[in-house]
Amino acid sequence: MSFYRRIPYLLLILLLLFLVPISQGRGEENADSQTDETKADVRVTELRARISPQLEIVLPSGNIYEHFVINFNNLELTFNLSFSVLGNTLGGDITFAYPSFLLSPYVTFYQSLDFESYFAPQISGDDIVLVPTTKYITRKRGVDLGLRYVLFSNFSLVPSLLISDTFKGSLTENRVLEDGVDLTPQFGLVYDSVRAEDTDTKPIFTGLYWETTFGVRYRNDFNTPVELNSETMFLLYHNIREKWFFEERLSLISPLKIWEKRLASIYSLGGFDSIRGYEEGSINALRFLSLSTNIEREIFDGRELRLRMFKRFVRLHQYRIFFLSDVLFTQDRLRLENPIEEYCSVGAGIAFSLSGREKTHFQIRLSAAQALTEAFAPIVYFRTSLFKFETSL
Repeated sequence: MSFYRRIPYLLLILLLLFLVPISQGRGEENADSQTDETKADVRVTELRARISPQLEIVLPSGNIYEHFVINFNNLELTFNLSFSVLGNTLGGDITFAYPSFLLSPYVTFYQSLDFESYFAPQISGDDIVLVPTTKYITRKRGVDLGLRYVLFSNFSLVPSLLISDTFKGSLTENRVLEDGVDLTPQFGLVYDSVRAEDTDTKPIFTGLYWETTFGVRYRNDFNTPVELNSETMFLLYHNIREKWFFEERLSLISPLKIWEKRLASIYSLGGFDSIRGYEEGSINALRFLSLSTNIEREIFDGRELRLRMFKRFVRLHQYRIFFLSDVLFTQDRLRLENPIEEYCSVGAGIAFSLSGREKTHFQIRLSAAQALTEAFAPIVYFRTSLFKFETSL
């Protein structure tokens, strides 16, 4: 069965899993119409969609994320910074947006660095070949010019132009491997209803985020097409009576057409951001579909413990146990008829929150995930996330 023929079946399974819980929980949500709600900031990275806390640290990969928003009159400034200790990567961006009722223009400036890698994935014929021996540095910097048009509540059309200057150089041979400017006109469809409820006591995220983007990448000018890409990001949060919590994440990225094979995008997968239980960067693919599920149960029924930390009282509460499951389908060859590689992992964990004044919450999650299709030992993950709802998420 080809890669795309499996997608409808997987989406149908997701729909069936959440059809009953959503219908059961809707009455509870309507009954509590006075619940405080704050719009959550969903950030789309290269591999997935995620809610952005002000600060997040993930171990053992050593990933550090920082995010904050400043509003100056009608101008909104958004800052993002990411750093990976094991991946030797550093990236950041700043977005200037002018939100309005229907039209919201924005411009984003960004830069990313990959300090060194021990192999370079390349395409040879219909296969991906990993070329070792060279350490190289990759630098990408550019600007994203876009316009968000609100078609109706929570649904937007987002045309944009991405201009990216890419440089890759060998550290061992002192030579340039790649140097050029990518021009990528894009068109996106975005639905965003993700909200944070009850931000005064214990934040609970609910809602759906869905984004589909089509883009054509050119090299140096519009006469040299490289590839036509399609990306779909899906993120769903739902709870039943604030006791059972569900998180579903889907990422589907695939080239629809490739003109320049040597410049085609290759994705490095494995690890916390793509499939837990597998080593960072252990999987390479031209196209992939990833499905991630978290099922959480709050325990102790709202009990909390008051602690004194840094001369202030904080509440230890929102204790949860959770189970996780990740599935990844990849292809490392150009033709859709080629075999599909499948990767699976399962795991479990515990979580709790530390909450202070001014709508500040510090969430701590400890989990372990086991790869089912590779001979990896279980990997333990530790994630801390800081949410401060007094300012914009």
